[in-house]
Amino acid sequence: MSDFYFTIAVGNRRALCISPLTREELLADGERAGDGFGYYLYERDETAEGLTILAEVGSEEAARHLYSLLSAARAT
Repeated sequence: MSDFYFTIAVGNRRALCISPLTREELLADGERAGDGFGYYLYERDETAEGLTILAEVGSEEAARHLYSLLSAARAT
């Protein structure tokens, strides 16, 4: 996983994350294949030791903006 990584806790052992994912991490989702380029919004569940990809994010700028929006929504 890259150094560029945002996370927001959504439960005891669950988090929403935004970061690039490796090809292996994309394959671990079971439904995605990719080359490991790009940013993704995904849920990481430590109890299941897995991740669920929710969306591909278009750019680093979009990833930062999405994190800002999620953080603001969580604060309200």
